[in-house]
Amino acid sequence: MNAQEIISSGILELYCTGLTSAVENAEVEQWVKQYPEVAAEIAAIQAGLEEYAQSHAIAPAPSVKEKLFAEINKTAASPVVNMNPSGSGTAKVYSIFTSLEVCGGSKYYFTVG
Repeated sequence: MNAQEIISSGILELYCTGLTSAVENAEVEQWVKQYPEVAAEIAAIQAGLEEYAQSHAIAPAPSVKEKLFAEINKTAASPVVNMNPSGSGTAKVYSIFTSLEVCGGSKYYFTVG
C-alpha cells in the first residue's frame, strides 16, 4: 500500500481511537516511520479528536472534587493534600521550595555522582 491508500483506508482513524489490534498497531507505527504523510495525517486526526473533545467537554459539579478527594483519602496510605495556588500563598511557597529542592538535589547528584 502507498501512503494515500493507507490514509484512505480508515485504519488511521481506528488507530487514533484505540480500536486496532496489536498487529495493526505495529503496522501503522511502521507506516508512520516510512511515510511522513501518514504521520501528518495521524497528527491531524489526533488534533481533530482533541478539538472535538474540548468543544463537547462538560465541567463536573464542584462537589465532585470534594467527593473524589474524600474517597481517595479513605483508601490512601497518606492523605492527598490539595495544593490549590488560588487558596493561600503558602501552597505556592511550598511548591516552589519543593521544586528548588528537587532541582538542587538532582544537580548535586549528577555533579557528585
